[in-house]
Amino acid sequence: MVILIVLSEVRPMPTNYEHRLEIFDNLTIIGLTYILLCFTEFVHDPVARYKMGYAMIFIVMQNVAIHVGLLSVDPINKIKDLFKNRYAYW
Repeated sequence: MVILIVLSEVRPMPTNYEHRLEIFDNLTIIGLTYILLCFTEFVHDPVARYKMGYAMIFIVMQNVAIHVGLLSVDPINKIKDLFKNRYAYW
């Protein structure tokens, strides 16, 4: 939690985009850490622990999908511009 306060106050990232992405990553890590605690004997019901596994998979896949989506935006735009310039009607 301290790292979120530091990130919010200091804003060490050069752009708002990177700053928001870093906060999203830290919130994901906090959520996954909580779910990892639910895999221990702290939760007595094995069915509940099993269901928490699906929650963990969902959060990890959501994070991966967002990052892959954000990483693919720039190359897709470059390819669009390449085809736009190559097949433009003069």
